[in-house]
Amino acid sequence: MAAISLERHRSVDLALALVQRKLRTSPAHVLTGLPEAEIRSLYRLVHGRSPTSGSIPSTGHLMTSRRRQAKISVFIAVYLGLAGDEGGRHVDARMLIRSHDLFQELIGVRQAEEVDLTAAWSVLREYQSGISRRPCCKDCGACYIITDTADVPPSCPFCALRRRCASPSV
Repeated sequence: MAAISLERHRSVDLALALVQRKLRTSPAHVLTGLPEAEIRSLYRLVHGRSPTSGSIPSTGHLMTSRRRQAKISVFIAVYLGLAGDEGGRHVDARMLIRSHDLFQELIGVRQAEEVDLTAAWSVLREYQSGISRRPCCKDCGACYIITDTADVPPSCPFCALRRRCASPSV
C-alpha cells in the first residue's frame, strides 16, 4: 500500500511542477498518468483559471520564422545535451522541465515565450517519432530542426539569420 501512495505522490508532485509551468493537460496526462480531470483541477487551483484547451501545435505550425526555427533548434539541443542517448527515444518529464528551464535561462524568459513547455513537448515528441529531423549545417556545424510541414526552408536558420544581420539595410 505504501508503494502505491508513494508513486501517486510522485505523480502528483510531477504534475504540479508541469502545471506550474503551464503545460497543457493532455501532455501532463501523458507524462504523469494522472487523469486529465485531476490535472485540470490542479491547474485551476494553481493558476485560478481553467487551462487552455484546443489542439497541441505541431512543429510545422510552430516554425513560422527563422528565429522561431532557431529557438526550437536550441531547445532540442539543450534537451538532447542533458538527456544523452535516451533523449532521442522518449520524453522524460523531469528532463523536459530541466531542459526548458535551462533554455529560458540561456535565451531569456521573454525570448523563450514562443517555445513554451507545451510547444517544447510537442516538438520533442515529433523529433523522437521522426516527423521532424535534425541535420547539421555543413557551413557552421550547428544542428537544427526541419519538418516537411513548416513554412521555413529546410536549411540552417543560424546561417540565414547571420546573413540577414550582416546584409546592409536598404
